[in-house]
Amino acid sequence: WGPHSAFSHRRAPAGPVLFSTEGSPPAESLRRKGVVKYDTTTFPFAKAVLDALLFGGAKDGALPGNEANDKVRESGRAFKARLAELGLSKIHVAVEASGTRHDSGKTGNLKLPRGNSGLNIMRRVKAVYHRFICEEVAPLVSAESGGCESVMYQTIPAFRMVPPSPKQATHAHMDAMYFHQPSQVNFWLPLSRVGGANALWVESSEGGADFAADFAALELEYGECARFYGNRCLHFTVPNTTEDTRITLDFRAVPGNLFNNDWWASRERSEDGEVPAQSSPGEQSFCLGGYYSECRVDRSTGEWRIIEGRAEQEDGVDEEEGGSAARRTVAMAAP
Repeated sequence: WGPHSAFSHRRAPAGPVLFSTEGSPPAESLRRKGVVKYDTTTFPFAKAVLDALLFGGAKDGALPGNEANDKVRESGRAFKARLAELGLSKIHVAVEASGTRHDSGKTGNLKLPRGNSGLNIMRRVKAVYHRFICEEVAPLVSAESGGCESVMYQTIPAFRMVPPSPKQATHAHMDAMYFHQPSQVNFWLPLSRVGGANALWVESSEGGADFAADFAALELEYGECARFYGNRCLHFTVPNTTEDTRITLDFRAVPGNLFNNDWWASRERSEDGEVPAQSSPGEQSFCLGGYYSECRVDRSTGEWRIIEGRAEQEDGVDEEEGGSAARRTVAMAAP
């Protein structure tokens, strides 16, 4: 929600990568695939995204009057009218109606008309996401981790839209290849029914040097969120050969009693891509107050609370770059 919350995988590996086998993995129960079922009325993720697209985007009064901006306005109106008619699963058709090429030709991911930024969409989703962390994710992770009193969660979930395309949007990988700490647990939340070619494919369990290689598609309905151990289990997508766009949120959580705020492998690496030695200083890519935020239980009430820093507040301004941010709490009632 702020300028220091997002992270892109810098210098992502292009081939085989050696990664650390050190660190503390989560409980065995969290390393097995599972499904979190939730009420879509209580957690209306799809509605929040649709509202952001229908009522957000480029505003007529916000653009100067010229020929280029007239085209932006007309494109936005066409996109919203078609989206309101067809719904999220056919968003690629609405994008085509706006005159925007929906497939960039590189990644297989959907490109929205100008003015519909992912950040604006995620700001609409923020309140629902925080409730979901407090009422579903944190209690689950805590219960399977000896009742730990805090859970670190990904500050801003990844928002992905994959239209029908012959391209593979996500190559086979484990999160450890991108230097994530081994204590993390992955959550994958689709906004419509998914399965087969329109799903994420995941190993059942980590398989050592040879990998388990027993891949299966995550078959889910809207109202179901998959949990898996993406740090050590290979996962990928295949070309979406269905007629629907797949829209998903995905994020990571770490039990507070296992969280390493300075995991050595995720420090900023050198230009040649070398992983720094454990004793080497460097910018931390996956730290609390940036990539991760904290959810903590109030022992007196049993409520889980989001512990927010300045970088997460609505104005998105962190006045103390590189410094420790003042934090505040937002209470969420546990189920």
